[in-house]
Amino acid sequence: MGCCLTSWCDFRPRSERFREHYELGKKLGEGAFSVVRRAIHKETKKVYAVKCYRKTRLTSRDAEDIHYEVSILQQMHHPNIINLYGFYDEPEYFYMVMDLVEGGELFDELLEKVPDNILLTSRHHGDGASIKIADFGFAKQVENDHDTLLSSCGTPEYIAPEIVHNVLHREHKTPYGKAVDIWAIGVMTFFLLSGVTPFHSSNQSVMLRKIGQADFRFLPPYWDNVSDEAKAFVARMLTVNPKDRYELHI
Repeated sequence: MGCCLTSWCDFRPRSERFREHYELGKKLGEGAFSVVRRAIHKETKKVYAVKCYRKTRLTSRDAEDIHYEVSILQQMHHPNIINLYGFYDEPEYFYMVMDLVEGGELFDELLEKVPDNILLTSRHHGDGASIKIADFGFAKQVENDHDTLLSSCGTPEYIAPEIVHNVLHREHKTPYGKAVDIWAIGVMTFFLLSGVTPFHSSNQSVMLRKIGQADFRFLPPYWDNVSDEAKAFVARMLTVNPKDRYELHI
């Protein structure tokens, strides 16, 4: 079954297949469950990136997660988010047709130890390259300001104290909300301004303790040329109590 999600293409009848419409090219990357390839739409000649999931490598839960990610991406249209243009559920593969972003990972320009889902649209400096967020495999949808979650997932250095609590106390998890995203933005902003992450440690237990206590410092020389206003902006996002962080309205 093929399913196209945006205005430039119509719903694909069940008899149609991904390869009837796209020509696959070179491999661009590979993850635990998928291979990303360059692809050309045969009719329009537009170039896309396609995530190819071989179904024999997936559990039924993995397949459910992929469909859930598609349902989230279908609702999201923003210039700084990777767009989903089509989804094909075929006997041997899932195919997700997405924006081709050729600038690589944002943090490749800085360090190699941060999330790989923040991408640059171009590798050329000074040509107006923009940032795009990709990979919503762990995303969860909230309908309003009162919705909460319990799952313990995320890149370790970026998870909020609420999630750390659930990691360390799996039998006594507490709900958390959108404030965990504000915390993650704070960690990313800290890194972009200084070139170092706020809670890094080679010992994960130590790192989780630092996160749980919001134990970070604006140390020289990394912060010597950063304004007090920028430091205050970061500090408010990196507070232990989620109610003290900036609010995120949807």
